[in-house]
Amino acid sequence: PLRAADVRAAVEEKIGALASVNKNLEESLTAIWRSVDYSATEFRAGVERWFDRGMERVSGWYTRRVKLILFFVGLFLAVGINASAITAANRIWKDDAVRDGLLAQVENQPEDATAADATGAAALTQLKEMQFPIGWERENRPDGGWGWVAAVFGWTLTAVAVTLGAPFWFDLLGKVSNLRAAGPKPGTALPLVPSKSEATDVRLTVASEQTT
Repeated sequence: PLRAADVRAAVEEKIGALASVNKNLEESLTAIWRSVDYSATEFRAGVERWFDRGMERVSGWYTRRVKLILFFVGLFLAVGINASAITAANRIWKDDAVRDGLLAQVENQPEDATAADATGAAALTQLKEMQFPIGWERENRPDGGWGWVAAVFGWTLTAVAVTLGAPFWFDLLGKVSNLRAAGPKPGTALPLVPSKSEATDVRLTVASEQTT
């Protein structure tokens, strides 16, 4: 069996060899090695915790950076095809045909996304066929100062929604459709209870019929 002194010497030798490759890594591992009082078992657990925390920070940084890139890409595309979230929400809310067409497209999506033969141009064509309010045709262009303000706000909302991914759009569309299609809540059916006077009249009527 290895002695504690031999294990310590071997670990320190391996850590020291990292100095020529990555000085920061060597310093981090040395700090962990000293913090666990040169215990090989505790050193392994400490390295695992250090690695997990580092990966969590990297994952958070990556997520923020990707969302920022997606925001600007989404904003560029939203302006390019005039895709305003405000105009789209208003049309989906008011136009049953557009809403039903979008729901049909969502429900008919194949389970395997790679099997879908749909490009960006094809999807844009489908939306235009459903008279979805996108594009720079005359009827979709902002009108007046407030129209442009609303368009800029709508493009920004579209870019934000792009960062949330496709599930956000599908869930939102389903919720809007369910809310729009919902009717008034039916009242609770309660049995009719006669009043005291009505019950008395009924008893008198029955008694008079029996006597006659």
